[in-house]
Amino acid sequence: MRSWGGAFAGLLIVASTLTTAPVALGQSVDELPSVEAVDPANEPYPLPDPPPPLTDEQRLPVLDLSDIEGLWPEDIVEIVPGKTDPVSPTDAVAGEEPLLDEGGANLDAFGFGPDDTNHIALVYPSDVNELKANGEWKDIAITLTPTADGWTWADVETTTTFPAKLSTGSPVSFATAKGTLTMAPADAVSTEAQLSGLTLTYPGASGGGDLLYTPLLGGVQEQIVLTAPPVSPTFSFALTTTGLTLAPNAFGGIDVLAGTDVVARLPAPVAYDAAPEPVSSTGTYLLTETAPGAYTLDIQIDRAYLAGAAYPVTIDPTWNDVSSRDTYTSSANPSTEYESNTLLQVDQGKRIYLDFQTANIHRAERLVYDATLFLYPTGSGGVTGGIDAKRVVDPWPTPVGTLNWNNQPNVGAIQDTKNTADGNGWWSWNVTNLYQRYIDTTDIWNTHWSDRGVALAASNPKTFHAVEHSLANSEPALYVTFNDLPQRPTADTPAGGYVTESESFTLKIQSGAANWPGDNNQDEVLVAFQISDQNTGDPTVDYAGTHKIYQSPYDDKISHSVPAGVLRDGQTYWWRAVSLDVCNSQTQAVCSLTDGAGTQRQPNGTTPRQVTVALRHFGHDDRWAMWSHDVGNGASLEVNQANGNLYLDVPLDPTPRRSVTSASPWPTTPNRPPTTACPRAGRWRSGRARAAPSSPSRS
Repeated sequence: MRSWGGAFAGLLIVASTLTTAPVALGQSVDELPSVEAVDPANEPYPLPDPPPPLTDEQRLPVLDLSDIEGLWPEDIVEIVPGKTDPVSPTDAVAGEEPLLDEGGANLDAFGFGPDDTNHIALVYPSDVNELKANGEWKDIAITLTPTADGWTWADVETTTTFPAKLSTGSPVSFATAKGTLTMAPADAVSTEAQLSGLTLTYPGASGGGDLLYTPLLGGVQEQIVLTAPPVSPTFSFALTTTGLTLAPNAFGGIDVLAGTDVVARLPAPVAYDAAPEPVSSTGTYLLTETAPGAYTLDIQIDRAYLAGAAYPVTIDPTWNDVSSRDTYTSSANPSTEYESNTLLQVDQGKRIYLDFQTANIHRAERLVYDATLFLYPTGSGGVTGGIDAKRVVDPWPTPVGTLNWNNQPNVGAIQDTKNTADGNGWWSWNVTNLYQRYIDTTDIWNTHWSDRGVALAASNPKTFHAVEHSLANSEPALYVTFNDLPQRPTADTPAGGYVTESESFTLKIQSGAANWPGDNNQDEVLVAFQISDQNTGDPTVDYAGTHKIYQSPYDDKISHSVPAGVLRDGQTYWWRAVSLDVCNSQTQAVCSLTDGAGTQRQPNGTTPRQVTVALRHFGHDDRWAMWSHDVGNGASLEVNQANGNLYLDVPLDPTPRRSVTSASPWPTTPNRPPTTACPRAGRWRSGRARAAPSSPSRS
């Protein structure tokens, strides 16, 4: 016998699996909760999680640039011409070729490297060269020409005659275009000259001391050398003039006048002893006119100084028709000028001034790599507290030969401090920052300062040779190395506002030797092309860091094709061509872009031109990161994440998926139109910006 209760219970169990709520006994079907039918064909497709965002590096293709020849930015080696830390003027230019046609009256020019390009100068506070007929600057030759009764020396302004025997009857004679002056010790007896090199010595001719004459550029050095304390501290000379007059000046010296014009000067006499650090004493002149054109000149030196000095003592009254601008000032003699002295002294209350007159190497935007001041000392030993090299801020007083403690120009910040000499005896100071601002005549990269020379200050004494010193090649010198960046190229194509539909296009500068960038130093010039993503007008920003999108290697070609894949579609860029000069043609090392003030320069470049990339947005590109997904029915969707290119791949397959027996030859899907037959398989592609035609294969 069947149990209906059990059967009914089974029915309830089945129902419970079909409804969301239990059905009570006797409840009608219409009263049951409704159930929505699910159509798998039209069910919304679940989207996958989006891929992680790409980095900027991943958005760019991997480029192989190994086949492009030239000097790539990462391969550039910068050098500076000339020696690093030379220890003397001679050492600074050792092995370098003199450039005689590039020199000047007060400078020697030297070539650098295998091509002897013009990058080095030694500058002096006075003229050392003369221009020859062939256009070359050569040393002014100092020669004593023998005569029947002595020797002569002719410089630019004066001819000096030295007698074989010195007396008041046969004096030393100075002849200028405007007149003549003669000079001899008042107590001189006939003293025969002794010649050693360029120095003539008349033994015992003045107050028991030897009288020495040495021809100099722009004058004659006259010295009284005492080997023991003299009987009298006064040394008298008899002078005669023709066409000239003599008069004391306000600076402790004697002016030689032609009317009111100063044609020469006898600077104040200064005595120096033979101590390791020479002790000096400034003397005085007493000028007495005894008759028209006849004078007695007494040189007076402090008696106490002469009594305590270390001998020999040298008294330095020098004839000068051209004073150099190397001097010192002394608070002990505030109105005395020392511009023609043979020595330069620094101490508490004494300051050295040097004007190298570098106008011949001044140039707009010139880079100075090194400027070293050299001075040769009278003795070894350092200076406690050091000697400071400072900028001279104010103009020097004029005319030449008038600078003293009272009118000395103010000085500025310390540029360098030295406590001792270099290895071979010379003292040197690094004044590169100072002369960078002097020599570059613009304010483009650094503040330009008027060139007023350099001053030395110290709290303890030190003595150096001046230009007038008779020791050969011991004069003050300024060693300078420099460079001028090559001219900017001249852009050719593409013109500004150009729109390219190609990933690779060519940048070009104008051809022809006349259009290739020139270089003032005769260096080899290379050119590169740069692309930036902005144009603010500041190349230090636009073509640096992340804004410099691409740079070609430096080479000697007039064009460069930008590799495909470097630039992004839809972006606007700016391009320019820049030039650099090669300081060493053998190693292809380029001249440094860092100047003497530490400023990083930019290469000269063309005015930036705008170019926009607008590519055709078709197809798959294996070089770029592609996002892809299967969207069903064999179709796939890909997106180029770098340029937004949408790529839809839809198969048009004529082969049926399965056999059916319905009236339609092809199965149908609710809510979808039936497809139609196609004679061959194909794909349809869609671009973001514009529609694309069908194509049988990917490209």
